[in-house]
This record gives sequence, structure tokens and C-alpha cells, in this order.
Amino acid sequence: MLFTQRRTRSKNGQFIETDIRSRFMSFVSKMDNCWEWIGAKHYKGYGEFSIGMKKKDKSHRISYRLFIGEIPFGKMICHHCDNRGCVNPSHLFIGDALTNNRDRKIKGRNGHNRKLTDIQIKEIRKLFSTNKFTKEKLGEMFNISGRHIGHIVRRQSWPNISQ
Repeated sequence: MLFTQRRTRSKNGQFIETDIRSRFMSFVSKMDNCWEWIGAKHYKGYGEFSIGMKKKDKSHRISYRLFIGEIPFGKMICHHCDNRGCVNPSHLFIGDALTNNRDRKIKGRNGHNRKLTDIQIKEIRKLFSTNKFTKEKLGEMFNISGRHIGHIVRRQSWPNISQ
């Protein structure tokens, strides 16, 4: 069971109880559908949240535990929306590697978790080169993270797609 209170020390050395759900939600920006994690992020785009000393986990897993319940041993939390930064509990479901791979295949994301077409990759690079769009703005336009846009324009992702 995920505990909902955390003891922390205040500046004057006194212990205070903090509500984990409230603290968690302070790092969430509720968009139209997705609840975007605005706190610390894992290099793969997943949010990270610490619930205590050495108890850090991905934010979508914490969200599932806070709002739905425990995660069975050996299972993973998958996203219906395919947005790694989303922590909306209604977008999350329990799965395993097989479920996740089937979901990826159905959604056409085989190979490199592909959500974009070659034409969209070229368009992103073209728009970014005009200096009129930030990575974050392009991310919103193409429903991916600004970090992912950076990988695309630096050719760290899809290096084989030419202009």
C-alpha cells in the first residue's frame, strides 16, 4: 500500500507531515485530456517522483497507486494515450511486456516507438529551422515532448530521414 503521508524536517528542525497526493498534484498540469507531468523527468520522457528517501519511481506508476490501487508484482503500467509524461489515472492500465508490445503494434508504433511519419519528421525539422518555433511549441503541435523534438532536429532520432 502506498503511504499517503510523508515525514519531512522543516527548516527549524521540526518534523512535519506532508500529504503525498497534494505534493504529487503540485507537479501536474491538467491539459485537455492528459495530465502532463511538469516535475523531474527520466531521460526517456517519463516523469519521476520521490515518495521518500531512496523511494523514487516513475510518476505514472505513482499516479496509478495513488488513484487506483497497487500494481501487481511483475506488471507494468501502460498508457492508453501513448504520452509518457501523462499521469491521468484514466489513461493508465495494467499490462505486461506482451500487452505493451501488442498495444504498440496496434497503434502503429513498431520500431522506435514510432508515432510520427517520415513526412512529419521532415516538417518538424523544416519548421524548427525557421527559428519561429520552440521545441516545446513543436512538441505541442505534434503531440510529443520538446525533448523528443530536440532529438529529431539534432538527428539523434530518425537520422536516416533526409530533408
